[in-house]
Amino acid sequence: GILAYPNPSQGVFKMELPVSVKSYSYKIMDALGNTVKTGMMTYDKNEVDCSEFANGVYFISISQNSTTVNRKITIQK
Repeated sequence: GILAYPNPSQGVFKMELPVSVKSYSYKIMDALGNTVKTGMMTYDKNEVDCSEFANGVYFISISQNSTTVNRKITIQK
């Protein structure tokens, strides 16, 4: 599976992915569903910096091909 840690975080999350995943796109949404950040990641470049976000709950949607996985992340500074 895909893990986001540490959770809660002060803003930087590391994503743990299956080794077979070469690259994927991600989208981070706030609690209202507004997209606040998007990007691409690879297995060896898998940190997401959300330190500019306010404290709260966010959702990260990770997509590769036709598969999408959603995770809840919490920022607590």
